[in-house]
Amino acid sequence: MSKTIECCNCAILFCLPDGYERQRRRDHKDFSCPNGHEQHFTGKSDLEELRAEIAGLKRNLSYARGARDELRVQLEHWQAVAYGYKGAMRRYQREIKLVS
Repeated sequence: MSKTIECCNCAILFCLPDGYERQRRRDHKDFSCPNGHEQHFTGKSDLEELRAEIAGLKRNLSYARGARDELRVQLEHWQAVAYGYKGAMRRYQREIKLVS
């Protein structure tokens, strides 16, 4: 099969074989219309878009893991603080019982 392309200079319609078009979209190399005007695909190929998406997901995952680790440290800190307050409360309760 072929895909119809419009020349960016002379606006002539011409066909590119699917395999050739896919390759030019991947490598962004120049190709010519039948009138000899060189052109190339500037947009990201599907593969490039997927690689960029994967890189973004890896960054997000790394950020989420870092945030999780920070929250874990904060949780451990506040658990230790709560444990300290619990111990202090028990000591005060014993003192109150002794005084009463």
